[in-house]
Amino acid sequence: SVLVGVPAETGLRYVGRVTAAFNDNGAGVRGDLQAVIRAVLLDPEARSGALGSGELSEIRGKVREPMIRLIAVARAMEVGDPGGIIFPVANLSGASTGVGQSPLKSPSVFNFFRPGYAAPQSVLGSLGYVAPEYQLLNGPVIAASVNKINEFVRVAQNYLLVDITHLRDLAGQPRTLVERVSLLLTGSTLPLADLDAFTQVVGKVASKDRQLRAQVALQLVASSAAFLV
Repeated sequence: SVLVGVPAETGLRYVGRVTAAFNDNGAGVRGDLQAVIRAVLLDPEARSGALGSGELSEIRGKVREPMIRLIAVARAMEVGDPGGIIFPVANLSGASTGVGQSPLKSPSVFNFFRPGYAAPQSVLGSLGYVAPEYQLLNGPVIAASVNKINEFVRVAQNYLLVDITHLRDLAGQPRTLVERVSLLLTGSTLPLADLDAFTQVVGKVASKDRQLRAQVALQLVASSAAFLV
């Protein structure tokens, strides 16, 4: 995948180092997949993100596509199939009523966005960086995708088997609940300021309504920048 803020030549160098690990694991062995996985995950560019300078010194990450965000929330809710019902997402391609993207609805055979896309008149673009998934983003889509995830969190149980027992059990401890949702959706990268703010909001929900507390925690974290990137 193409990362936000990664120039093409940088990505090629990364691929080159992974290829070298496949060709030789350091002990003269070719095709050692453990060595390849180590090269992919432990490469300095994959871990540090220090590719730019100044405000861009920590460019890293990848914008989640709208459908990937929705599926991530579904996984956190441990969505299952009650018997013959397919994931009820319908056509979400609309920019005002959907999320600007829908499975099997790519406008061309080249996917939903161009791999070399850079937002016009952006700092990233002026420095030669690409951010392909940004091609899907505009004001209506941003608002609609957040609204659609909020709607899904509230009504999914009407269509699918939803098991958020693992979250309801933590509802008596708002901070622990938010941290758990952050782990599931962001890999525990939610900033401290967001953790504090979300904990306060969840804590204002009546303690007896454990289901709603869990849903609010999901909605808040799923709307955060840490989840979107």
